[in-house]
Amino acid sequence: MRRSILTTASSSPQFPSRQLMAPGRWFSTAPWCLLAAASMVLLGCSDSGQPSSNGAGQAKTADSASQSGQSASETDSQAWTVDSPVDTTSQDKPDAGQLAAGTEAADDDPADDPAGPEDYRTWESPQAVLVVTGNQHGYIEPCGCTGLDRQKGGVARRMTFMTQLKEKGWPLIPIDAGNLIRRIGAQASIKFEQSTNALKQMEYQSVGFGPDDLRLSATDLISYTYADTPEQAMFVSANVTLLDPELLPKFKLAEQGDMVVGVTNVLDPEKVDANNSSDITVDDPVESAQKALDEMNKAGAEFRVLAYFGTEEAAQAVAKKVGGYDLLVVSGGYGEPTYRSLDIEGCDTKMIVTGNKGMYAGLVALKKDASGAVTQTAYSRVPLTHEFKDAPAMRKLMADYQQQLEQLGLDGLGLRPVPHPSGGQFIGSAACAKCHQDAFDVWESSPHAFATESIVEPAEGRGDVARHFDPECISCHVTGWNPQEYYPYESGYLDLTQSSHLTGSGCENCHGPGAAHSAAEQEGSGVSEEQLKALRLAMQLPLDKARDKCMTCHDLDNSPDFHDPDAFEDEYWPQVEH
Repeated sequence: MRRSILTTASSSPQFPSRQLMAPGRWFSTAPWCLLAAASMVLLGCSDSGQPSSNGAGQAKTADSASQSGQSASETDSQAWTVDSPVDTTSQDKPDAGQLAAGTEAADDDPADDPAGPEDYRTWESPQAVLVVTGNQHGYIEPCGCTGLDRQKGGVARRMTFMTQLKEKGWPLIPIDAGNLIRRIGAQASIKFEQSTNALKQMEYQSVGFGPDDLRLSATDLISYTYADTPEQAMFVSANVTLLDPELLPKFKLAEQGDMVVGVTNVLDPEKVDANNSSDITVDDPVESAQKALDEMNKAGAEFRVLAYFGTEEAAQAVAKKVGGYDLLVVSGGYGEPTYRSLDIEGCDTKMIVTGNKGMYAGLVALKKDASGAVTQTAYSRVPLTHEFKDAPAMRKLMADYQQQLEQLGLDGLGLRPVPHPSGGQFIGSAACAKCHQDAFDVWESSPHAFATESIVEPAEGRGDVARHFDPECISCHVTGWNPQEYYPYESGYLDLTQSSHLTGSGCENCHGPGAAHSAAEQEGSGVSEEQLKALRLAMQLPLDKARDKCMTCHDLDNSPDFHDPDAFEDEYWPQVEH
């Protein structure tokens, strides 16, 4: 079950040819070639989830991350209190964003309940509900490359979902297992800040750290996570220390009515980059989880949650050694959440997984039984589909994020043009038309020609937030950028004013920089016949190599159908054959 992509271009005058935190306390033991699709990595192109396994009901595939990313959804004027979708997502196909090229998908569904996931809308009103998310991995919003109706995730949809639950009168305890970003540099730091702002507006009680978060400096992390008072604290970790152990709580107690839920987060040290700042330490998971458990019990926790960023196997090992946690939340794998919470052999702890890219929210219903003990009564995974309209507050946050990128510019984001590996210079597709008019005509009528326009004025009702200042979007929507590393080449596109000849995903993105070839073909160029042949040969892209070239933008995030057997030869190449 695969899918195809066609980016829709819109007309543009610039292209003439066309808070409050919920009550809580903290405690610490110390005070982005064939169809115009964008990589937009880290902004988040994704549509389904790849099965993951633990031997207790989930199949596992390669632990590989996507090379691409994410952008926004629909207009503020649309109603955003719609009925919630039923979870009909299948588990018989890999997540386009997480299955690496060459990796085979599992043929069978995971050994989950054939009845499918629970529909939380049938629940009786719970006394408290854990809203569980994790591993956003930079996918702050769906980019729309495959169509917003086929992509899940995004904080704007999540906020709408949570607002609907509150309107039902459900008391929420939102927690996130961490890893809000990926990559490094100024844009990653800004994304972490804005992601943190989003979680604060959604009144998250506890947020952990993932290994990509810790690639930021300790100083930056502290500036975004520090709270003036214990009541305002949101970031919680049992084993991560930023400079001083007193700057972060080791756990937190979240209260709803007469129910007290203790939550802590643990990051697997094996997942952490050894080159991280020496100001960041990650302690032993077992000792840290045990200490946090002891302290939260002393403080009156009635239900205990351990959110673990790492593999399911490592997380279960910690849960078994420690014992005493009622719920284990695992993030950091690359699969869909299971339909049911899972038993862990050897202990009483239940386990759920968050999935990746923030595509799902998990709901765990809690109540007090006759003896006064807090118990889990139900679990539901909820896909954050287009049926959840964008929350206006999050649309504004996305606009603020893009405005920050615009204000900083490429220089401010630390992006300097680098020489193209060929050493060549870009000249633009119009120059190619002088000798290759037929090929140019094919290009000009293809979505490739409208690639830049599609981020200046995004389609699908998202034109209120332009994304042509975002390197993670620019990289596959203009000519002369590295599509997977999100930086410009020398003489490549810089902006609409300076580089109007390089808008769209042009000829040179596939064939390479053409300035030398174009100049050599001019009358009186003085170039020898041997040199002419060499330059012409260098510009050729053999058909047997074209597919791989195209996949630098048409990766699994943006064009899952592109990766089907014979899809390139039978479907995609005929659309742009020249």
